[in-house]
Amino acid sequence: MFYKLFAEVLVGYLAISVVLGVVVTVAIFVGIVVLGLSSNPFSQGLDGKSMWLMVAAAVGFIALMLLFVSLIKPYAKTRLQNLVWNHAQSEDICIHSRLKARAMVWLSIKNWFLVVFTLCLYWL
Repeated sequence: MFYKLFAEVLVGYLAISVVLGVVVTVAIFVGIVVLGLSSNPFSQGLDGKSMWLMVAAAVGFIALMLLFVSLIKPYAKTRLQNLVWNHAQSEDICIHSRLKARAMVWLSIKNWFLVVFTLCLYWL
């Protein structure tokens, strides 16, 4: 059971990593095209179009990282907790854990929204 959970989390992590890699690569290539292929593209300065491109790439990257943190991590934690507690038993006690991954993902999304909404004052 643990290895199945490990494989599911690994596949999810790799999928998010591939998407992040593609987004960053496309943003770099589009940035090169927008800035032009001159010998020193930084001497031209940043116009409005390239600035918005960099902002869009940064926002996309942050959004995908939050997707990873708010989807894959709570899923893995919930499944691992269920696995551990369902196999923890003694002669007198048998524990059954029925945590739902969907509920934990929703809780994680709400928590991240509140952290952003409160301007990260939670972490101070």
